Amino acid sequence: MCGDGVDNDCDGVADDGCVCAAGSTASCYTGPAGTAGVGTCSAGTQTCNATGTGYGACAGSVEPTADVCGDGLDTDCDGFADEGCVCSPGAATSCYTGPVGTAGVGACSAGAQVCNASGTDFGACSGSITPVGEVCGDNIDNDCDGFTDEGCLGDRAWNDRNRNGVQDAGELGLSGATFLLRTMSGALVAVVASNAAGVYYFQNIPAGTYYVEVIAPAGFTLTTMDVGGDTLDSDFDIDGAATAIFAVATNGTNFSIDAGFVSVISP
Repeated sequence: MCGDGVDNDCDGVADDGCVCAAGSTASCYTGPAGTAGVGTCSAGTQTCNATGTGYGACAGSVEPTADVCGDGLDTDCDGFADEGCVCSPGAATSCYTGPVGTAGVGACSAGAQVCNASGTDFGACSGSITPVGEVCGDNIDNDCDGFTDEGCLGDRAWNDRNRNGVQDAGELGLSGATFLLRTMSGALVAVVASNAAGVYYFQNIPAGTYYVEVIAPAGFTLTTMDVGGDTLDSDFDIDGAATAIFAVATNGTNFSIDAGFVSVISP
């Protein structure tokens, strides 16, 4: 009988042909050499069979598996945890796709990107708001350069129904007024017309010295100039149908070039 130290078969040798004591256990490991006891890898046990002639299968041995990003464990048992990982699966981080220095300036803001299921990389940046051209009159820094509505010039044409030279509540914008931007020497720079709301703007105007002429819509003529506060009165001389000469600085704006008109027919 294996393990009793007795020559039971009387051949002069005790326990001959025996490998182990029946029911005894021994440590075992089925993974690659050098990985047992490294990281999460560990040995299991094997039990000697009833005849003592050999051990059964190794049970409980923990072998190497691919690292799971973000768990902080060395599951491939190479002595390093999470190598090759970039991020924890499902984790989100801030991202921005616009030019350097514009995130958080004006309308621009960062978005987010989410780590993929394998933890090897982040997905596409989503929700990032990047610079666009200035939208004149919205009072927003659309191009995210720290200046609002720069390069914009203009404001509003309106129907001065009570003929007092001031934009009063309820007085509507007037479409079809034609505005001509000229340099101080009279050279024509640009031409725009007021829209249905009476709004007009010249855009991307470089620094320089200018004045604006206006052509009244049919059936209207200019109202009195400079009656009240600059943001509410008319800025065009009745006789010359033009503003005074003004300077536009780099990144400068001017939104108070308004034009009031009165009907040539009594309202």
